[in-house]
Amino acid sequence: MTTEPKQAKAPPAAVAAVSDPEQVLGWLREQGAGYEQLETLARRQRAVLNAADPEPLLALLAERQKLTAHLTVLAERLQPARRQWAQYQQCLAPAQAEEAECLLRVMGERLDRVLASDAEDARVLAARKAAVASGLRQSQTVNAALNAYQTAPHPAGRLDQTHNEA
Repeated sequence: MTTEPKQAKAPPAAVAAVSDPEQVLGWLREQGAGYEQLETLARRQRAVLNAADPEPLLALLAERQKLTAHLTVLAERLQPARRQWAQYQQCLAPAQAEEAECLLRVMGERLDRVLASDAEDARVLAARKAAVASGLRQSQTVNAALNAYQTAPHPAGRLDQTHNEA
């Protein structure tokens, strides 16, 4: 008895509306590449965050926002298949199912790393904000003291003279 390689089955009617398995895998591959880019941008963000110039950080954040919008569109396309993933997996050939599971696992790992990096960056920014606020408060205190000395009335004449000698 010979065993033939398992072929992809036709998707159930509810899943068939999604699209063919190769199209879904294409979207997953594209999404995986997007998560790889997102992770690369998160690493670059850490380096840019430590620089004094905010312009590169703002440009990088705009790039991340654009990429995130694209990933959101891909997630919306994949939503019907993900809602019925167990059924959809049955439509895939073994190699396709393995690839899909690998892509999903790697994307989850990348997302976890990006979120951890973003949380650390948020802590760095919060500490920097607190330091700037503290510096501003100290500056305001010094300015208030200087203003108080500048507006204090000065006695007329020499300080070593008594009122009667003048």
